[in-house]
Amino acid sequence: MPRIEKKGRSFSSPVGRPKTKARHKFNIVPKTPGQTKYLESIRENVVTLCSGFAGTGKTLIAIGAAMQLVLSEDTEYSKVVIVRPAIEACGEQIGYLPGGLSDKMKPLIQPVIDNLRFFVKDEGYITNLLEPTSSHGAPLIEVIPMGYLRGRTFNNCVVIFDEAQNASPAQMKLFLTRIGKNCKVIIEGDITQSDRYKNRNENGLADAIGRLNDCPNVGISLLEAQDIQRSAIIAPILERYSDVGGI
Repeated sequence: MPRIEKKGRSFSSPVGRPKTKARHKFNIVPKTPGQTKYLESIRENVVTLCSGFAGTGKTLIAIGAAMQLVLSEDTEYSKVVIVRPAIEACGEQIGYLPGGLSDKMKPLIQPVIDNLRFFVKDEGYITNLLEPTSSHGAPLIEVIPMGYLRGRTFNNCVVIFDEAQNASPAQMKLFLTRIGKNCKVIIEGDITQSDRYKNRNENGLADAIGRLNDCPNVGISLLEAQDIQRSAIIAPILERYSDVGGI
C-alpha cells in the first residue's frame, strides 16, 4: 500500500460545518507511477474512474485523498460520501440481514473502517468520523448503499463509488446524475472481479470507462499488476487465475 504520513492539527470548516477535530492528517505518498497518476487525476478532475487489481491501493488512495480535501484548512467540501453496491461476493447468498438500516450497513462500513485504520490507530477518532454529530446530525463520512441513491444530490462533498464493478450501466448512470455543485467524484473497482457480471465488459465501471474516456473533466486511471502493494504474493496468484472471472 502507499506510504502514509500522519500529523495533527485542528480547524473549523469555512463552509460552515464544524469538523471532527483533525488530530490526524491523511497524507499518501504514492509508491508506483500508476498510483501517482491516479492521485493526480483525483486532484485535477471532477470525476476520476479507476480500475485496478486487488491490492493496488485504489480504495485506500481514494479515501486518503478525499479526507485530505475535506480536512484541508481552505476546504470547499463538507463531507465524504462513500457509495457501495450491496452485492454478496461471488454469488454467495447470505440472506436478509437482521435489524434496521444501521445494522444492515455494518458489512458495507467495515471495509471503510479497515482503510481508515491505515491512517489512524485511534478507534475513537474513526468512530467519530462515521457517527452523526449532535449539532448537524450527519457524520463526516457517510456510507450509502447503491439502492438508496434515488432522489439524492451530492453538493459540496467528495464522493467515492467503491466496488463500482458490481453496478450495472443503469446504476452507474443514476450515480453520475447525482453529481451536484462543488462535488468531486472518485469511482473505483476491479473490472476483472465483478460479483454480478460474467462478462467484464457488461459491468457499470467498464462501461463508464469506455463511454467517458474523452469526456471533459473526467480522468481515467488503470492500475496494473506492478502497482500491487498489499502483498508480493498477489501478482503471481492473479497471473495463475487469469482465466477465472469474478463469478
